[in-house]
Amino acid sequence: VVAVQAAGASSLAPSIRAGHRVELGGVDTIADGLATRAVGALPFEIVAREVDLTVEVTDAEIAESVLLLLERAKSVAEAAGAVGVAACLCERLPANARKVAVIVSGGNIDMNLLDRIINLGLAQEGRFYRFSTRLADRPGELQRLVSCIAACRANIHQIRHERSQPGLALTAASVSLELETRGREHVADIERALRAAGFEIL
Repeated sequence: VVAVQAAGASSLAPSIRAGHRVELGGVDTIADGLATRAVGALPFEIVAREVDLTVEVTDAEIAESVLLLLERAKSVAEAAGAVGVAACLCERLPANARKVAVIVSGGNIDMNLLDRIINLGLAQEGRFYRFSTRLADRPGELQRLVSCIAACRANIHQIRHERSQPGLALTAASVSLELETRGREHVADIERALRAAGFEIL
C-alpha cells in the first residue's frame, strides 16, 4: 500500500520516521483537501500499520493529473483526489509494482481554481507557454517577434505590449505573450528560434 501526499503539505513521511505525529510549520498546496499541518490521529494509526511506502507529488504534477482525468477519463477530480494518478504518472511507485489500483476521490473543486489548474497542467505538458521579452521601441520589432513565433507554428493566445513600465528604458518596450504549443519539444524549438533571432527570454 502506497500513501501519496502533496509536497507542500507532507506531514505523513516525517511522522512515520519519527514514530509520532509531526506538525508542519505551514502548508502550501493546491490540494486543499490535503492541506493540513498534521495527519489526523486515527489516520496516522491506520497508515503506520498498513502503509508500506509514502511518496510526494508537486502541485505541477497534480495539475497535470487533474488535466489528464478531464481529457481522457472525462472525470472532474479535485486536486487532492488526483494525487494517486500523479504518483503513477511520475513513476513514484515501486519499480516492481505490477497490478496497481488508484483511488480517485472528490470532485469538489472551485471553478476559478480549476481554470488555474488547467493552465498549470497545460504548461507542465508544454501545451501552454508564457514568456516576456523586451524590444527596441521602433516600427517593425513587434512584427518581427510575431513572425518568428508564427514561423514556429505556435498560436498566440494573448499578447500584451507595454511602453510605460517602471525600470523600462524610454527606447524599449516590454512584451508578454501566452502561446498555445504542442509539447515540450515545441517549446524548446520556439526558445531556440527566439534566441537565434536576438530576442531575450525573460
